Amino acid sequence: MPRDVFKSDQRAALIGRIESLGPHARRRWGTMSPHEAVLHMLDGLRWAVGELEVTPVRLRVPAGLMRLVALRLPLPWPRGAPTLPELDQGAKPPPTTDFDQDRRELVAALNRFAHTGPVTRPRHPVFGRMNERYWGIWAYRHTDHHLRQFGL
Repeated sequence: MPRDVFKSDQRAALIGRIESLGPHARRRWGTMSPHEAVLHMLDGLRWAVGELEVTPVRLRVPAGLMRLVALRLPLPWPRGAPTLPELDQGAKPPPTTDFDQDRRELVAALNRFAHTGPVTRPRHPVFGRMNERYWGIWAYRHTDHHLRQFGL
């Protein structure tokens, strides 16, 4: 079974990795700095709980197939895949310069996401409508993907 943030032990391990990310960590791929990655993950969670809106995208691949491949198959996510404009931290100035505060907010947002219970979440712009199980897997996989950028 895929890991998800609704399982407290798996969320705790993810939080430990977030807390070990430093502002000067060296990335293995991509273009985001550690701070940009923290803000990107934070915005993703804010969007998933309805605090931020994103523009839907049109893909040539059906959402159900994308959801299956990205969330159910044990394959790593592709490196350097484009992100949604609203979540692209490299395209906008950072709202803060306090890495530690933003990292703490990311942990709080992950916990908030995991404890909101079954709610009506937005339609994912790539994966379409998702049940809570898929949302938990998405939150884990998205966070894991960006932590792996920095070897965590």
